[in-house]
Amino acid sequence: MYNKLMVATDVHGSSEVGNKLIEIMKKENAEALVVMGDFYYHGPRNPLPKGHGPMSLCEAFNGIRDKIIAIRGNCDANIDEMISEFEFSDYKSIEVGNHIVTFTHGHLYNENNFPENTLNLMFGHTHVNVVYDKGNFLAINLASCSLPKNMCPPSYAIIENGEVTVYDLNGNKLNIVKLK
Repeated sequence: MYNKLMVATDVHGSSEVGNKLIEIMKKENAEALVVMGDFYYHGPRNPLPKGHGPMSLCEAFNGIRDKIIAIRGNCDANIDEMISEFEFSDYKSIEVGNHIVTFTHGHLYNENNFPENTLNLMFGHTHVNVVYDKGNFLAINLASCSLPKNMCPPSYAIIENGEVTVYDLNGNKLNIVKLK
């Protein structure tokens, strides 16, 4: 069980952004950083993100391997897992305070297809910030921290005290969502 988690997605090889996430995680005193996929490869449809340096990013994340919760994305390959000193999962359900949150990338599970008994789902993949409150089910799509789309700023989230607070990389609060 965790009391405070930081969440990011779709880093796509930006060591600049990865180091910023680690800095924020330490400043926030988050117990772990959940990265919801697409760690190192930028993908064929995306431009190179600012500060692209996949091996440097890998070294930075390996430096906090005991605090990384890694979710496999559609751009993550076997080689990415081989160079990473932490385990990848397709999804992971984690107790944060009094709530269970299921983290995934979004290409397999999302607001329309989710693991059984899920109340709170967080994912990325589409690179935009969207909240789907379906009454008894909550899905939060977090924008990419390095290559956001549709005018969304690069984002991350902090989960604490039954809430997900979404921030831009400058620390400006974008949204607060209460967990189910």
